[in-house]
Amino acid sequence: MPAVVSGPQLPPPGEVEQTPFFPVPWETGYHSAMETRFAEGAFVEPGPGSCWMRMKVALVAGEGIRPLDRVLVAADSGNGISAVMDFGRYVFINSDLTVHLHRHPVGEWACVEARTSVDGGGIGLADARLHDEKGPIGRSAQSLFVAPR
Repeated sequence: MPAVVSGPQLPPPGEVEQTPFFPVPWETGYHSAMETRFAEGAFVEPGPGSCWMRMKVALVAGEGIRPLDRVLVAADSGNGISAVMDFGRYVFINSDLTVHLHRHPVGEWACVEARTSVDGGGIGLADARLHDEKGPIGRSAQSLFVAPR
């Protein structure tokens, strides 16, 4: 069957530098379990972003890491990659995550190309295109509740 969408549309992870997470007050957590490389934006820059992500540890101890695991774990970061408001002043709670793929993912890296929209009433959406090292593989959406800290 012909490819739905072919070829990478973002710089591959090997062509972008490793990017640190935003500062957090603890040593171990999601921020230390993932390697991140922004092709566009940064965790500390408001607005859209594109971030390659690679899991450094298995989600479940003793289990291998599959490409689908990598994509699903990365997809949960859409709201952080493309936050439009200050993390220090607002909380962003993603109340659900939906992921749709048009092919099976491959490789160690997943990229989340995300954009967030927030309403003045605290309702938001983080919408993302998902990629692996071969190109686009699908989309994700996170419903957001945004409120002052």
